[in-house]
Amino acid sequence: ATDIETKETTVWASERDENGRFVINLTKLDYNTKYYYRSVVRYRGVREYGELSTFTTNDFSIDISTEDVTDLSVRTVTLRGKMHINSIDEMSGTACFLYSTIVSDLEELKTKGMQVDAATVAEDGSFSVELPYTSVNTQYYYVASSTVEGKTEYGELVSFSTLPYAEPEAVDLGLSVKWASFNLGATKPEEYGGHY
Repeated sequence: ATDIETKETTVWASERDENGRFVINLTKLDYNTKYYYRSVVRYRGVREYGELSTFTTNDFSIDISTEDVTDLSVRTVTLRGKMHINSIDEMSGTACFLYSTIVSDLEELKTKGMQVDAATVAEDGSFSVELPYTSVNTQYYYVASSTVEGKTEYGELVSFSTLPYAEPEAVDLGLSVKWASFNLGATKPEEYGGHY
């Protein structure tokens, strides 16, 4: 219940021990917040208050890094990041990437970049997203980001360039037409390409 006169939130203990001590467990407190509290006894409609005391809840921090891309092909690339939550409490968070082909400044990327969310974060804090793209030979800027309990942190801004358009060679197989040396959407003979 909330006491309107004192603006305090009152939580009543369900029992006390033989020495008159009682304990209240508070949950869902805000992190890094100073709280004021005092004991109160109610007897025959009269309240008596103990001395006012304070405590501050623990804070937490997020370490996050933007890692180099992997699996760069002519159609997709894998963005990678890693996060670690420094806290005595067991916590989890969400992760994503912000990216752009135009914006190369981190602060501007936060408001104007495209966002792609990571579906999961592994136990070691790593996460990744396969990003499809259509612009060949283009520089992309991206940053890993994580949000925990409303706090968002960003890694360092990283860039990569997509592959240039690959010009196949004409191969004479002795047929009526010449064949390309690799499939459409591929860059070398061993790639599948775009499955046209």
